[in-house]
Amino acid sequence: MKEKKLEIIIRDYADSLEKNDTNRALSFFTDDAVWFNPKGIFEGKEELKEYMAWLFKTVSDMKFVDDGIGIIVQGNKGIFQHIFECTIRGSKIKVPSFCTYLFNGQKCKTHRTIKIKTNDFSLSTNCQKN
Repeated sequence: MKEKKLEIIIRDYADSLEKNDTNRALSFFTDDAVWFNPKGIFEGKEELKEYMAWLFKTVSDMKFVDDGIGIIVQGNKGIFQHIFECTIRGSKIKVPSFCTYLFNGQKCKTHRTIKIKTNDFSLSTNCQKN
């Protein structure tokens, strides 16, 4: 039952990103959450909020389409294999991706995004965190 609930949370989180809903997306994270992704490591809700603001300004028409294994949850860990579809600078792209989640209760404590490199996927480096 707990694992099914966490799967629903992952889907709801993806939905919040598709709708550019920063407040809803942040509600899925612990206050001290960390998001590792190709643009850097973002720690705490304030940094997550800044990254999401940049993301929503840079990327439009986001969609997460199940691929391969889809979502698997075991205990407090989840993985989501998907195709990340979006529009960047007027170009529509599709990027094979994986996201992993480590939950503390029903909130995400650690989130990792892994994108499979393709020739048509390149985000501006303006949000790169050092």
